[in-house]
Amino acid sequence: MKNEYKHTKTTVSLINCHFMFCPRYRRKIFNIPGVEDRFKELTVAECGKRGIEILALECLIDHVHMFVSVLPAMSIPEIMRLVKGSTSFKLREEFPQLNAMPSLWTRSCFVSTAGNVSAGKHQMVCRYPENEAIDMNKGVKFRAYPNKEQKSMINQTLGCCRLIYNKGLAMRNDAFANGQKIGYAQTSSMLTDLKKQDGFSFLRDVDSIALQQSLRDLDRGFRNFFEKRTEHPQFKSRHSHHQSYRTINQGNSIRIVGKCLKLPKIGYVKIRQSMEVGHINNVTVERTATG
Repeated sequence: MKNEYKHTKTTVSLINCHFMFCPRYRRKIFNIPGVEDRFKELTVAECGKRGIEILALECLIDHVHMFVSVLPAMSIPEIMRLVKGSTSFKLREEFPQLNAMPSLWTRSCFVSTAGNVSAGKHQMVCRYPENEAIDMNKGVKFRAYPNKEQKSMINQTLGCCRLIYNKGLAMRNDAFANGQKIGYAQTSSMLTDLKKQDGFSFLRDVDSIALQQSLRDLDRGFRNFFEKRTEHPQFKSRHSHHQSYRTINQGNSIRIVGKCLKLPKIGYVKIRQSMEVGHINNVTVERTATG
């Protein structure tokens, strides 16, 4: 690969940069026949018009590595706008499989200075993010279509989580007013005691992990408050348009089977799956204003 100094009237420079960027939702667009070749063709053409020298360009299923040599006047955001902007519209226009995507690329990117770029260094850097991506977590959102019984159980779980959150908040507020300090462990013991009482037996009918997570969310809210990152936690209202609870996948209790998502205590809920997912670590069930 060439690593030549660039000369202008006022500068002599050697600025090599390594970019890595991804399609939206990490979709494997380069598995579509012809997309990779057309992307490279468009990128080389557009960069050539702006005096950007491409030292290497590799497409690895769901992300791109690009090594370029640029002049000092060229900014990093300008390079990304040029490459992403010129390829996003044309690829979605030319390939029907990409038409449904509102935009092709994410807004973010990885960039670093590359120094002198050799073939061996280029190959090593390209392999490193590919291997690291195996451990990457990402969030996806699917629309769910529960039946009547499942809706009832979801609403009951939302109500129980809200109740436990508010009781935990009241307990911590009272302790603070009396000069005491309590945390998650004490509120968790409170939850255990409530489940043993006949008046709160309904707590045993819903997902126990979701109840515990509501207390962990409360504890996180207090930590953020004490570190001055957010306001003091507030009581939750049943009339709020945003209602949600979070549960953790333990023993493969959460998984996608066919066109359904299995949830603890809820069962198999029909979903509209827009992309493939791997192992599910946790799920947040959210009820919107539209239901």
